[in-house]
Amino acid sequence: MRPDACNDGADPAAATRTAWFDRWVVLAGIILASCGGGSNGYQELVNEANAKEAQARVLATTAPCSSVDQCGMLVFYPVSGSCNCPALQPYSLVSATAAAASAAATEQASLAGQALSLSGDPPFACFCAAPPRLACVASQCQAGY
Repeated sequence: MRPDACNDGADPAAATRTAWFDRWVVLAGIILASCGGGSNGYQELVNEANAKEAQARVLATTAPCSSVDQCGMLVFYPVSGSCNCPALQPYSLVSATAAAASAAATEQASLAGQALSLSGDPPFACFCAAPPRLACVASQCQAGY
């Protein structure tokens, strides 16, 4: 056998097996980390989506309005479950906080979609009620059927 500076007399086949095993362990760790941390990534998205929904609901005021075209509907998507019918909330499009409420609802929709994609809940077609009609009654935006 020829002397080798890297060979300490150990079995080279065992060293190769150990090196491959170490690489697989590192690769498995990288794959798991890239999945967003499993349930922690999902839970973080759920928490962020819920916070954005709460923010939008606080910012969405139903007044003022003088006609129905000054009323809008915020849409909030669920973060789990198989039947994903959204929750709706009427709001005044001319209120001082209307743009901020709309932006928060848009962010909630994006976060909820990401959370749903990680939830593992299989989507299926389900019946969601038709969106209610908007009305401006006594300077307040209201939803009714």
